[in-house]
Amino acid sequence: MSFSHFRDKDKVEVDFVLESRGKLAGIEVKASSSVTLEDFKGLYKLQHAVQQRFAAGLVLYDGEAAVPFGKNLYAVPISTLWERISESCDRRRSTPASSRASRVQHNQLER
Repeated sequence: MSFSHFRDKDKVEVDFVLESRGKLAGIEVKASSSVTLEDFKGLYKLQHAVQQRFAAGLVLYDGEAAVPFGKNLYAVPISTLWERISESCDRRRSTPASSRASRVQHNQLER
């Protein structure tokens, strides 16, 4: 997986672009508790620029609800990240270290 950003000739930007196996996902981060279509401007431009390679676009914001904003475009509360990270850490704490090490070795072999 690689990370970059997107900016077109009009200086419309996407904060983060993730690329994996030829597919792209864009992420915008907003400090606002509400989201408008304007917040998706860069993601729309990215989606149009890469066409079929576009997998999804997210606007992370300080709101409460995940909301669709078009085909493969979503506003998602940034707090969702912290919940997922916390859940992942909780699972790791309850999994024996030897089991985690085995899983890491297996994942490295698959690459």
